[in-house]
Amino acid sequence: RLWSAATISTFGSLVTRTALPFTAVLVLNATPFQMGLLAAADLGSQLLMGLVAGVWVDRLRRRPILIVADLGRAALLATIPLAAFFSRLSMTHLYVVAFLAGIHASIRFSVLGAMLAGALIGGTLGETIGLRSTLAVAACGVLLSSLWLVFSPVRTLRRVAPSSVQP
Repeated sequence: RLWSAATISTFGSLVTRTALPFTAVLVLNATPFQMGLLAAADLGSQLLMGLVAGVWVDRLRRRPILIVADLGRAALLATIPLAAFFSRLSMTHLYVVAFLAGIHASIRFSVLGAMLAGALIGGTLGETIGLRSTLAVAACGVLLSSLWLVFSPVRTLRRVAPSSVQP
């Protein structure tokens, strides 16, 4: 069920990413500047929320978070056709919906990433090679990552003096 729900919700996200800008242009005759603000509202909210969503996902039950995030996004998106029906749709309305729906999407993607990736990789390895071996593989992966960083040829990022840069 989780895979089905994730697929349906992701499809809805893709439709929204296409339909929202088209609504702005075709219905509200948005300018390029307004389109930039709309994109910034969506992506900016996801950037801001992405910083804290992972922490929430690790501390709270994931299923209720998914349900609330999807229902909240659905309610927000439903306001667009309602506002259009009552001739109240505006760019400000789209900015607010894009921002808030972006927050819900960010939370949803954090939950799904934690649930699906871990379950898929850990579960498959656990069934194939056993749980102890799976944990050993995980420990080796972390060790290899650490060794890679320790022995990396790039020690620090050096600043290039402006005078040494040729136009």
